[in-house]
Order: sequence, then structure tokens, then C-alpha cells
Amino acid sequence: MAPFVHSGKMTASVFLSLTTLLITFTCYPLSRTPPAFANATTVGPLKLSDFPTQQQVIAAVRKAESLTSPPADTQPSLQTLADGGDFGGSPTCPGPTTFSATDNVAACTFGDVLARRTIVLTGDSRSQLWFETIDSIAIAVHMRLVLLAKYGCPSPLGTYAVNNNGVVKATPRQACTAWHSFVTSTIKSLKPSLVITASSDEVVLVSGLAPPTTVSDDFAAFFKTIPKRTKLAVLGGFPNPAQEEASPTICLSKSPSPVTHCAFHESPIVIAENNAVQQTTVQAGATYINQMRWLCASVCPAIIAGIIPYTVDGYHIDATYAHYLTGVLWADLEPDLR
Repeated sequence: MAPFVHSGKMTASVFLSLTTLLITFTCYPLSRTPPAFANATTVGPLKLSDFPTQQQVIAAVRKAESLTSPPADTQPSLQTLADGGDFGGSPTCPGPTTFSATDNVAACTFGDVLARRTIVLTGDSRSQLWFETIDSIAIAVHMRLVLLAKYGCPSPLGTYAVNNNGVVKATPRQACTAWHSFVTSTIKSLKPSLVITASSDEVVLVSGLAPPTTVSDDFAAFFKTIPKRTKLAVLGGFPNPAQEEASPTICLSKSPSPVTHCAFHESPIVIAENNAVQQTTVQAGATYINQMRWLCASVCPAIIAGIIPYTVDGYHIDATYAHYLTGVLWADLEPDLR
């Protein structure tokens, strides 16, 4: 089962809800091909036209705000999500273990492995969830992809606290600090054309939960390590629930009627963190890709375009929804892929 990793604390209610979901739930049917991109190419390189446009995705999010019941072919199934499936990531490059601070770069090289230009995808578990989508894009544009991801270790260069399954101690997490050094030195060695970072904006340091100004400063510190000729794109704006127990996927397991009861409002502190990171990214001359518009309108629905977009913990999108977003992510990255 893929680990549910979040840089903040997991409350007892979340743990009990996750346990309950593993035992009892209403299972919606799982079809082979997501309905929103049933005509997508499955053989040969992907094309941008195979996937929904930005306008279509935003329209689907707005339409989802008034959804009363799950479509018959909703996917992935709650059973799959309860089992930790559809999390994304690579089985051959799962990332370093808890106390490890390096990785096998050769085993974590994907995309068009013979290409001369390289993309580095780095961050915590949120970079893992985007791996399959970005790997497909890399193959289509003939670029090599190197995945440098460590669960629970976001990209901002801070001194992180030890986090043992949600129990945080004010002790430096040495493996995370060493991992940051490995990532920055590897990026300098690879001299990639593009670095994409995707990680949590909620940063738990030895000093406690970092305020937005500290989060942006620590991101800026990471940005400064990127080689001058390397482009940088930040996948940010992820809408964490306002309450940790408000996982929309766990809510769906309770068969609500209507399913709009499972929609949530993003946390105000996360909005502030996202805004601070966006400002810092723009100031650094990098590309900021805001995931919020792909997940929320006035609220953040629990089902969009016939897809349950979140994993059980509510802090990650699943591989099915990430695939659905291939076209909009590709379009936003396109200027940096040239």
C-alpha cells in the first residue's frame, strides 16, 4: 500500500476514518477507460489534442459543483483507493527510504532515455503523483526524465522536523537535509533543460509549522540552486482541505446524498502559502502552474468529470485524475519544453 505522506500532523479522526474506509465502503464501478478521455490515443506517442483543454477542465470542475450522485462509471473505485492503489509513481524508482538521502539516478531515468535534453521532476510525494503524466509528456516531446523524489521531504530548503507517522518531534530530520544536498548537486551535474518541482507548501520545520513568508523564503533558497540556463516550473496551488478530517474521498465512502456534501473549501493558511510561493516563483522568473483551477471553483468537488480526483488522505490527486490533466499540464509546460 502506498504511504500516505503529509508534512503536517494526521489527527486520530483521520486515522480512524482511513481504517474504516479499508473495512467498509460503497464501491462504484471501475471501467477500463476514463469517460472524460475515452478517445485518447493508447498506442504510440500522445498528442496534446488527445486530452481535455483548459476550458473543458474548468467547465468540468464548475459542473461538478452541482453533481448530486456519482456517475455509473465513476473511477477509480473506492476499493482501489482504499487499497492504496492509483497513487502514481514508479515501481522501479520508489524514492529513498526514511533514513536514506540518495537515490540511483540511472534507475530513476525515464522518458526518451536517448534524448539529449533532460527534465528533472523533484519534490515530495506530490512529485511522485505527477510522474506518469510527466513521463508521457517527456516521451512525446523527446526529452529524458529524471525523477528525484523523497516522501515527506518537500523542495523548500528548510530544517525539517522528524515526522513519525504524524507524530512530529522538534528534532532535525537529517536525512531530509542530506537529500536536499543530493538533489541540488545532482541537478547541477545533469544540467537539465527544465526542473519541475511539485511538493507540499505546508512546511513543518524544527521551529514548527512555517508561516507563508518562511515557506516562500525556503522555496527561494531552492530556486537559487538551479543552474542559470535551466528553466524552472513550480506545480503549486494544491487545495488542502480546511480540516484534516475533511478528506473528500473518505466522505464519498459514506454514500452521501447528494455528493456535494463531500466538497470542501481550501484551507485559508494553504491559500496564503500558495500565494506566497506563487509570488516568489514569479519573482524568480520561473513558471508557476496553479493546480487550484483544475480542482476547485467556488468549492472543491469530490468527483470531477466522472473521476474521484483525490487519494484517501485528501492531500494527493490520484493517477487517473493526473492522467486526465495531461493536456492542461502539457499546455502550461509547453513554453518551457522548447
